[in-house]
This record gives sequence, structure tokens and C-alpha cells, in this order.
Amino acid sequence: MRRILGLGLVFLVFPVLALDCKAQSIMKLASQYRLALDEYESRKSRSTLESVFHKGTLMSDKYEELESLSERDYEELKQIMRGFDVNREEIVFVEPDTRFFLRLATRFGSAADRSFFRLLVEIKPNNVWASYFEQQTDYSGCTIYGNGKLTSLYGKATSFMHEYPKAYSNFIVAEIDGILENFDENICSCGGRSQVIREFSLFVRTFPNDSNTPKIRNVLTKLRGRKDFRFNCKSG
Repeated sequence: MRRILGLGLVFLVFPVLALDCKAQSIMKLASQYRLALDEYESRKSRSTLESVFHKGTLMSDKYEELESLSERDYEELKQIMRGFDVNREEIVFVEPDTRFFLRLATRFGSAADRSFFRLLVEIKPNNVWASYFEQQTDYSGCTIYGNGKLTSLYGKATSFMHEYPKAYSNFIVAEIDGILENFDENICSCGGRSQVIREFSLFVRTFPNDSNTPKIRNVLTKLRGRKDFRFNCKSG
């Protein structure tokens, strides 16, 4: 009986220790970001903001750690992570406050900083959902086609990458990939066929020599002939 109880205690202790380690890990990352942010703001001279931003985004995939925090630590974390939206109600995310960083870049940042965060504000004006995306549930939605937003943002993102090839490279590639995912066959379109065809056609006309255009042109051909795409889609 004692042995069983002892084993039981061991298995109870290990998860608690694991949770404590996760909490310490995420709080340490948050503190490192906040220290870098405070140091950056205290300089009051122009310098790149990218390393500070990068430290903050290291939190973006720490979903389990965020959920494991006590309520007290969670509230403390939100205070530490100034410049980021932190949430674990319904959906879990740690996303940059795009306007916060744009203001910081305008005051102290480089030309690349200012250009990047102007673009990021345009891509994610509410920090979480892209401007070409319409939220339908807490965690899902549909893509907006036909107003040229996807095509325009792709052009701006690739232009940034060419102008500043070493700045925010991982972040800009991720945004470009996110845009291109919407020029695929498995789409959940807010609108009907005509809106989707208009957006795809605009992309092909605007970027005739882009390496992604042949694939998008092929999907466009299918769009015109098939009826099994997810038009007027309701997600969730």
C-alpha cells in the first residue's frame, strides 16, 4: 500500500514540476523581452527595432505554457508583455500590437522598421486577424476576395523584401506565405465565384512574371469551370 501510494505521489509531483518549469520558462522569455524593450526606449536614439520585436515574438507559439500559468502569473505576464496582445480565453495567442510598434519605429526606428510596421498595420490592423480575413467564429473565418487587398498586400510585401532583403526576413516571408495560401484550391471564400475570379485575375495581371503566377493561373482556370469550391463559405 505504501509503495502504491509512493508511486502515486511521484506521478502527481512530476506534472506539477513540469507546469512550474513551463511557467518559469515563459515568464523568463517575457522578462527578457521587456528588458530589451525598456533598454531600447531608454536610448532615445535611432536604431533598429528588429531584435526587440524578435524577442517578443518568441512567445507566439507558447500555447501550452500560457495555458499552464496561474491566474496571477497570467495577469503579470500581460503586464510584462507591453506591446503584445495576450489572450487565453476561447483562443490562445500572443500577437504584436502593430500600432504600438509603428509608433515606436516612428520615434526611434530605422527606415526598414518604419516600412515594415506600416505594412504590418495594414496586414493586421486589429493585431490578430488579417485584413483580408473575415472572422466568423472565435477561431475561424473566411477569406475576402475581389477588393484587391490580397494582391495589393502581396505586392507591398515582396517590394519590402526586395528593398530591405536582410530586415525582418523571416517575418515578411511568413506574411507572404500567408497571403499565397489564399490563392489555392482549398479556399473558404466569403463571397461568390465572381469575387474570387476577380482577385485571382487581378493577381495574374499584376504579376505576370512572378514565380507563383503559373500555379495561380492554373487554379483560376479551374475556378471558371468547376462548382465545388467553397464559395459563400461558412467556417467553423
